[in-house]
Amino acid sequence: GRVVRFIAPLRVTASCLGCHARHGYAEGDIRGGLSITIPVDWAQELMTKNMRSLILIGVASIVMVTVALFLMFETLIVHRIRALSRAMDSFPEESPERYLLPYTFRDELDNVSETFMLFCDRLKKSQEELLRTRAQTHLSEKMASLGILTSGIAHEVNNPLGGMLNCVKTMRENPGDRELVERYLPLLDKGLRQIEMIMRQLLNFGRVEPLNIRRTDLKQLFDECAVLLSYKLKNIRLETSVEVGRTYLLDAEALKQIFINIGLNAIQAMQATPDGRLTIRCCEEDEKLVLVFRDTGTGISAENMPHIFDPFFTTKGVGEGTGLGLAVTYSLVQRMNGTIGVKSKAGEGAEFTITLPVAENTEAAHGGTTVTTRDAYAENTSC
Repeated sequence: GRVVRFIAPLRVTASCLGCHARHGYAEGDIRGGLSITIPVDWAQELMTKNMRSLILIGVASIVMVTVALFLMFETLIVHRIRALSRAMDSFPEESPERYLLPYTFRDELDNVSETFMLFCDRLKKSQEELLRTRAQTHLSEKMASLGILTSGIAHEVNNPLGGMLNCVKTMRENPGDRELVERYLPLLDKGLRQIEMIMRQLLNFGRVEPLNIRRTDLKQLFDECAVLLSYKLKNIRLETSVEVGRTYLLDAEALKQIFINIGLNAIQAMQATPDGRLTIRCCEEDEKLVLVFRDTGTGISAENMPHIFDPFFTTKGVGEGTGLGLAVTYSLVQRMNGTIGVKSKAGEGAEFTITLPVAENTEAAHGGTTVTTRDAYAENTSC
């Protein structure tokens, strides 16, 4: 095998002369050599063994340091970040203090947690202040609405009441005038009916009753409403289109009232319009029932648009309307979980779009065919 050999000369020193001088050696002469031979194989094996031990110790040290750093990072950073994240996710349903850790280290993460707590406290105070402000605003709106309702009722009732009082006064002054009595009795009857209508509309507006849901044939309902409106039509063309072929679970009476209220409004808006046209369409879209009412009347001005659903708001003359029709319509649509939208410009007519949710248990009606009455009108509608 391989060996390592060391060879060195042995020189005579001063201490050697006492013995070797007689042999002729002088100081510094070479009197021999030193040879040391060491096998390499065992040394190589020992070095390899020691190298393996060093590698194992190094790897173990690296693993131990890594684990220690991971645990320190998990404890000092990750755990605190997760706690902060849970606190953020739980807010505002739960208090963040339940998840946040104590401020032990006073480092950047503690600063973030403390800032988040301050933010939550301020947000809670803001929400409480908003609720108080909203409650005060709601109370103010209720009082304002009460004032509007009171003044509106007084105005609408006083108009026919004043005429009725004049009639009664005149009849009292002329008790024997039969012709006068016969002429004034219809006026009294008309005034009383007008007051009755105002009170009935007001009760319908304020009353909250369970909806009378029943299976409704929309074609039949539209035909009945069209007949009722036909008595008011003068030089106005009515077009209805029912593009559904099944019955629906709806409050038929509420839908009739919506139909009549919007229809009468449209007819009154077209009184001064030559060749007026009222188009009413009904179709199903995205599992919702869509009703579109479009007229060619005078339209609604921008300043009046925000108030058209307010109780007793009207632009009509005295005795032509109570201002409750659209308010009642809006209330009925809301109770049926629907929406109502308006598109209009002054002088360009108006379009009311009502969307109602469709009950799942519908069934085919009239053989499932599409029924269209009179002339269909499909321009710029959502159906």
